[in-house]
Amino acid sequence: MKGKEAGYTLVSLIAAMAVSSILMATIAPTWRYLVIRDREEELIFRGEQYKEAIERYNAKFNGLPLKLEDLVKERCIRRLYKDPMTKDDFELIYATPAGNTRESKLPADDLRRVTMTGPGSSSLPIIGVVSRSQDQAIRKYQDKELYREWEFIAGTSQ
Repeated sequence: MKGKEAGYTLVSLIAAMAVSSILMATIAPTWRYLVIRDREEELIFRGEQYKEAIERYNAKFNGLPLKLEDLVKERCIRRLYKDPMTKDDFELIYATPAGNTRESKLPADDLRRVTMTGPGSSSLPIIGVVSRSQDQAIRKYQDKELYREWEFIAGTSQ
């Protein structure tokens, strides 16, 4: 009698493991989706923090920072953030269009003030940040579908 009971216990253990494996397989894609959505929210939060910090810096000094560290030093942002999609530094967007991969979206007067110190200087003023991730987003932000296109630029809405 004891041997038959041991066989039933083994069969029920194997059945329970099979059921739990099937459940895990169905939950895994949903879990991954939730993790990516959370990272997207964090990307938007961090990008907006940089955007607002650059705007505060500009209001305080009537100019733009040359390094992100200036934002921390001048208490415009609490700390520097990493890009949650790549876990690396954000790519910087500079104010002057010359020699840059991204166009400036500053008003003409601000751009004129910036370019007077711009191309000849050792460092260009920063107007925003963007993710380095080439991945497709789950949702659209600013009507853009790639994280690399989600720009967080001071002086723009959204």
